Amino acid sequence: MGYANIIAVLSGGLDDRETLVAAARLAKDAKGLVRVLVSLPVEAASVWADTFGGTYFAPQVVEAVAEANAEIRHRSDALARDVAGEIGLEYGRGSTGGRIEFANQRETAWLALIREAPLADLIVMGESVVQVDGFWSGIAAEALMFARAPVLIVRSGAPLTGEIAAIAWDGSLAAGRAVRAAMPLLKAAASVIILQDPSGLSAAERDAGAPEALKAELLRRGVTAVTIAEVEGGREGPRLIKAAKSANAGLIISGAYGHSRLGEAIFGGATRAFVQAQTDAHHFLAH
Repeated sequence: MGYANIIAVLSGGLDDRETLVAAARLAKDAKGLVRVLVSLPVEAASVWADTFGGTYFAPQVVEAVAEANAEIRHRSDALARDVAGEIGLEYGRGSTGGRIEFANQRETAWLALIREAPLADLIVMGESVVQVDGFWSGIAAEALMFARAPVLIVRSGAPLTGEIAAIAWDGSLAAGRAVRAAMPLLKAAASVIILQDPSGLSAAERDAGAPEALKAELLRRGVTAVTIAEVEGGREGPRLIKAAKSANAGLIISGAYGHSRLGEAIFGGATRAFVQAQTDAHHFLAH
């Protein structure tokens, strides 16, 4: 089992190479396909308004943005060619797997994502995409909430396989979807630690989300070296992150948006804490 169809979202940021290398390695294991989307900067400067309330962009700004976007696309194309050669994949359109190609992106990255997402196993992006677009209303949020696709946020050049994987487990549907989608990575992990904060769960939720049940399921699916750790003290998100760091986890797996996007954006929540955490651990999410 692997990821035969991966969408890699680039932004022209410094972490584009790490993002694309991670996606290419996962696709190679499954002889799969990486389709590249480029999330370009938003035209948000030098907007002029007339006395009737109409607005328009200054021509020089439109031209500058177009030139900058063209340069990002050119660099992204060169990067994709380079990574394909480095990882041992074909580059360009073709009918076989084991390749990197660009999606047919005639519109915004969000619209292209919605068109490509139905058959995608995984969407991979770097922190620069999240920072530019925002996690609550940008392409990462739409991938999770609208396309309902699992998202992997690549945070460093560290490998995705052979590392310690930490699962933030509450027994929710979102957490279950994240675990199922991350199964290829869990099977390739050196070990897996299940983290749970029981203080944030009701008695019924604790029964439904018993970590022992998850451990038994992981072992049944061929995931080895599984342990359980109960987390206490402080707010749910930060203490789970602290526990994952203490375990030297290179990958964190969790559900996302257990509350509404607006609620988490205003009041905080585990999703917000995980995404904004200062950590090199990659983060795998599903809603």
